[in-house]
Formats: sequence, C-alpha cells, structure tokens
Amino acid sequence: MPRVIGKLLRWVAGRPTTPQSPHPPALRAARPALLLFGLALLAAQGCARVPDEVTGDQVRRRLTVSFSVAGQVNPQYFYFIAIDADGNPSSGPVPVVTAPFGNGWVTGSVTHYVEFHLGVFGVFRFVPDTNLLVADSLGSPFEFNQPQQPPGNRISATLDVDRTLGTDVNLINLNIITTDRIDIDPTFTGTKIFDALGASGNQFLTLPLNVTQTFTNAQSPDPETAGDLPPASSQGVDFSALDITDWTIQVQVRQ
Repeated sequence: MPRVIGKLLRWVAGRPTTPQSPHPPALRAARPALLLFGLALLAAQGCARVPDEVTGDQVRRRLTVSFSVAGQVNPQYFYFIAIDADGNPSSGPVPVVTAPFGNGWVTGSVTHYVEFHLGVFGVFRFVPDTNLLVADSLGSPFEFNQPQQPPGNRISATLDVDRTLGTDVNLINLNIITTDRIDIDPTFTGTKIFDALGASGNQFLTLPLNVTQTFTNAQSPDPETAGDLPPASSQGVDFSALDITDWTIQVQVRQ
C-alpha cells in the first residue's frame, strides 16, 4: 500500500503551491500509473466502477456523496470529501483557514478522505498520530462520475463502507471542502480561498450508516447557497468553481 508522506508529496508536477514552499514535491514517481489508470477509466465512461473482487451485489453498505458548484469543476483545483469515522459526533472535519496551515486543507477530527484533483479520484486514510500529515492510499472510490462531462458542475463518489471505513463503523462526521490551492508555507499571509458546508464551513454532517436513507442540502438547517465564499482579492481564481451550491448524500444498506 503506497504511503503518502505529508499528503502533499503525492502530487504530480504542476501542482499549485505557496511561493517558497519548503516542501519538495517528492515521491512523484508513483503517481503517473495511478493518473493514467484513472484517466483511462474516466475516458471510457461517465460513471466508472473500479475493478475489484467485490461486485456491486456483494457490497453491504454504500455511501454516495454528490455535490455541485456554481460554475464548472476545475480539475486544477482541489475537491475533498472529508470523513471522521471515530464515532464521536461532537468533533469532525473543518477546513484550514489560517496559519499554521498543517496539511493545507483540513483540520479537526478526520480519518479518511476522497480527493478529486487533476482529473483523478483517490481515497485515503490518515495515519493516526501524524497530525493529519501522513495518509495511506486506499485506491479509488467504488464508483465515481466524470466531473468534466456535461453539465460539468457535479462531483459524485461512492464508497464501499465496510471495506473503506470498517464493518464496525455505524456513524460518521462528513464535510465537503473545496479550495484552489494547498497553502502550507507558515509565512504565507494571503487569503485562504475555500468553501465547505455551512456559512462558516464548520457545519460538518453527522450521518448514521446502518439505515438506508438520503440526506439533502434542502433538509439542512444551514443549507449551502451560492456566493458564500469568504471575501478575497486573489487574482485569477474562479470562485464559481469552488462555490458549493448543493449536495446529496445517500446511504444504502443491503439487507
């Protein structure tokens, strides 16, 4: 199982970084194979399923997270589904807003995440006691869409809950986080551009995984709306590609 040190080290060349970032883009050699595999799947069909010894009929529990942005998904940007599977409903994933930036995108209580970046989906598990700086790759989601296909504003990923999170996990906290870049330089003084659930971005969802049900943005007491990104003066950033406007989460349990 490939291990990613500092999360940021698994990107291919061309990733956006904060100027004078002290972290070199090492371990890139392992990425191209995953990139080519992911792109081949996406080119073949709009909704891809990763080949696996477990077929769809054998999956006991599925978690499908779909969300839309105001504009078009930009593969150069970063789109995350952050999950906390420790069973504690009082703490969960929240976006990194100010220094120290840590891993550059998430803080709080997080155990797993799905990332879409450079046209590739990946699933990762944070290694405990590493301050969210080390993550193991778990491959790709069980199913995922092709965000670049029309209408071009939606990201969707399905996880096999038992294989990804564990058979004993029945409650999770979840947040959706978008950002145009990963800022890790502690001397960076610019504005962090991001969006996440709720007006503040800190309204992670607490979801049971033992009953089939669907959760929607319309049901939320703090629903996502267009135009709620923090104000910033960054030039060249397409805010509409980051602005979350809607989401749906479906839990399916096979009896």
